[in-house]
Amino acid sequence: ASLRAHPRPGVSGTEQTKEKARARELFDRVAKSLSLPEQSSYSTTNGNGQAQALTRVQRKITEDADVHVEIAKLWYDEDLARAERALREAQRLRDASGKSDPRILNNIAAVHHLNGQHEEARTFYQRALTDAARQDASLSDSMSTSILYNLARVYEAQNEDTMAKDAYEKLLARHPEYVDGKLNSEC
Repeated sequence: ASLRAHPRPGVSGTEQTKEKARARELFDRVAKSLSLPEQSSYSTTNGNGQAQALTRVQRKITEDADVHVEIAKLWYDEDLARAERALREAQRLRDASGKSDPRILNNIAAVHHLNGQHEEARTFYQRALTDAARQDASLSDSMSTSILYNLARVYEAQNEDTMAKDAYEKLLARHPEYVDGKLNSEC
């Protein structure tokens, strides 16, 4: 599924679309067999109502945040609710390991933003921005730039013009060449 999910040289756009559909099918089979939270009928029991015991390898797959992120990417264009469930599971696993990932929080916020759930988006963007500030400096700046822009956009959606303008100004203070920030700050 992972191999089919990623673009490869020489594969046409049409073939890549088919490959992504096949990857979703394969991930679905894995998700169902392991009762991953991405399944809408999430259950940790087998057909007899008993708890399902996972092998070491199965447990390793279910506890791999990157697998859940990959599942989310595959569903992003098809089913935002399913993509969000996968992202939330990835974040839960990152939080449990003590390695929060601002990019995952940013993506959860983006799903809420796309669904018009601006208050939820704002909360996740703010948390992502806080977490990004705690990252290594080389990663922190690029993550913070993107997240701050997204936060400014959600402020605009909430008609919080002053907060949006402040966010754009902070963004432009760091990166005066940020074209989208310039355009939106002038509105």
